[in-house]
Amino acid sequence: MAGFILECMDTMIEQMLNAKKIPLIMSEENTAACSWLYSRLEKSFRKQSILRCFDLINRFGIGRQIKNSDIVDFLGTTSAGASQLLQKLCKNGCMRKNDDHSYSFICE
Repeated sequence: MAGFILECMDTMIEQMLNAKKIPLIMSEENTAACSWLYSRLEKSFRKQSILRCFDLINRFGIGRQIKNSDIVDFLGTTSAGASQLLQKLCKNGCMRKNDDHSYSFICE
């Protein structure tokens, strides 16, 4: 598992350098959240989807509320694709839907 996380981190750094969307250094809190998220999603998500979730954590952080439109803008996906990702994350216990129709990561 540690090898996969290191590979994911290398891929993220490469993507960050190419896209210049995300700061190069990930905080310790976000790194721990990515590790926890991986342990929850490794059996039910594809590798590319997990990396997209890592990108979301690094961009928006743990405490911030995320709306569907934030994901559409950041990942360049459709509204339906963003909704599907959010629903799958909620189903796997990684996010919760708030009363104002935003979502928040749940990292234990």
